[in-house]
Amino acid sequence: MIRVQREPFDVGREIAALTAGNTRIGGIASFVGLVRDLGGLHSMT
Repeated sequence: MIRVQREPFDVGREIAALTAGNTRIGGIASFVGLVRDLGGLHSMT
Protein backbone atom coordinates (compact mmCIF):
# COMPACT_ATOMS: atom_id res chain seq x y z
CA MET A 1 0.00 0.00 0.00
CA ILE A 2 1.28 3.47 -0.89
CA ARG A 3 -0.33 6.64 0.37
CA VAL A 4 0.85 10.25 0.19
CA GLN A 5 -0.78 12.67 2.60
CA ARG A 6 -0.20 16.00 4.30
CA GLU A 7 -1.84 15.10 7.60
CA PRO A 8 0.15 13.62 10.51
CA PHE A 9 -0.36 9.92 11.19
CA ASP A 10 0.29 7.40 13.94
CA VAL A 11 2.81 4.76 12.82
CA GLY A 12 1.64 2.35 15.52
CA ARG A 13 -1.95 2.60 14.33
CA GLU A 14 -0.90 1.96 10.72
CA ILE A 15 1.12 -1.11 11.71
CA ALA A 16 -1.80 -2.41 13.78
CA ALA A 17 -4.13 -1.99 10.79
CA LEU A 18 -1.70 -3.81 8.48
CA THR A 19 -1.20 -6.73 10.86
CA ALA A 20 -4.74 -7.10 12.25
CA GLY A 21 -5.76 -10.74 12.09
CA ASN A 22 -2.59 -11.80 10.27
CA THR A 23 -0.10 -13.81 12.33
CA ARG A 24 2.08 -14.73 9.32
CA ILE A 25 3.69 -11.31 8.92
CA GLY A 26 7.44 -11.57 9.51
CA GLY A 27 8.53 -7.97 9.09
CA ILE A 28 7.48 -4.48 8.14
CA ALA A 29 9.72 -1.87 6.53
CA SER A 30 8.94 1.80 6.14
CA PHE A 31 10.51 4.90 4.64
CA VAL A 32 9.94 8.42 5.86
CA GLY A 33 11.21 11.22 3.65
CA LEU A 34 11.06 14.96 3.30
CA VAL A 35 10.51 17.01 0.17
CA ARG A 36 13.41 19.33 -0.63
CA ASP A 37 12.94 22.86 -1.93
CA LEU A 38 14.41 22.63 -5.44
CA GLY A 39 13.91 26.26 -6.32
CA GLY A 40 12.11 26.86 -9.61
CA LEU A 41 10.72 23.34 -10.06
CA HIS A 42 6.99 23.62 -10.85
CA SER A 43 6.13 19.98 -11.56
CA MET A 44 7.67 16.54 -11.62
CA THR A 45 6.56 13.34 -13.34
